[in-house]
Amino acid sequence: MTQSRFADDFKLQVLSEVRSGRKSVSQVCREYGFTDQTFYNWRNRFSDLPDAGFTAGFSADDELQRLKRENDRLKLMVGDLSLQLHQLQQALMVTHRK
Repeated sequence: MTQSRFADDFKLQVLSEVRSGRKSVSQVCREYGFTDQTFYNWRNRFSDLPDAGFTAGFSADDELQRLKRENDRLKLMVGDLSLQLHQLQQALMVTHRK
């Protein structure tokens, strides 16, 4: 994992500046030297935090769709991990018999 250039506290501060309307996304990006995509990545990352207050801009349908996508992603991960576990157990049984 790479180390971030910006601390989480700073990211929350930037998100707060935009959320409050004091500055626009483009203003904070220029001022602090990062891209708008970085800002939106931060917003998505911190949108799950109840303390951050970033879920208010999203409708219940948006939240439901996000949760469904996350659920689908996790189901795929569980399936992949279950398959890997089964394959490892089979390999272990074969090597143990020899």
